[in-house]
Amino acid sequence: MPDSLQTALTAIQRVSTQTGLSVVAKILDQVYDIGRTCSDTYRKIKDQFIRHDAVLGEWNYLVDGRGLNA
Repeated sequence: MPDSLQTALTAIQRVSTQTGLSVVAKILDQVYDIGRTCSDTYRKIKDQFIRHDAVLGEWNYLVDGRGLNA
């Protein structure tokens, strides 16, 4: 268990794959409102750009700025 947030961040930033893929991480220190809802515009277009995976869809998803059917 990391002893501080900085220790955890440093450990995460050191992660990489054998092919050179690396992780970019930063600490967000902004406080966000709880319980905010999405705008109607977002709800209408989100399915064009975001596809949630069948397994743990809240964590596993694909975002394509060109649109999923492009």
